[in-house]
Amino acid sequence: MSDKPIQLLRDPEVEPTESVLKESLLESYHSYLEFLNELSMYDIQLKWRYYPDGKAWLAKGVYQWVGKRRAQKEKTIFWGSVWEGFFKIVIYIPEVNRDELLKLDMDEELKTSIINVKRMGDSFKTLPIIFDVYTNELFDSLFKIIDYKKGLK
Repeated sequence: MSDKPIQLLRDPEVEPTESVLKESLLESYHSYLEFLNELSMYDIQLKWRYYPDGKAWLAKGVYQWVGKRRAQKEKTIFWGSVWEGFFKIVIYIPEVNRDELLKLDMDEELKTSIINVKRMGDSFKTLPIIFDVYTNELFDSLFKIIDYKKGLK
């Protein structure tokens, strides 16, 4: 691996199949499988799609439910990408919810990064909470934020 992480899954013709993911994620593939298993407990599905603007396959973590009028509702909870030896999860939280987010019981180092994270540009009022996942070490904090985002209106 080089010093700078390299994003993988850049070829639109090569879909992120199990074998492609296993080859790309290396030792973190087992953590990826644990992540998928945990997602099912939160009723979140991954939807892979190639995005030409970013020139990469991205996974959208989607929560679906039936609304009051029986309409199918869908909410994007996070975005995932595959890098050389790890996967990245980005959860966008409205900036107005930063203080509430910090009240969650989670890793202190993560809280510090949430305090210091800058919002996305002037037109977006969201904070990108980024997890580089090599192991399941931060799953507790990651899934607390996923659950928090799932409950936001």
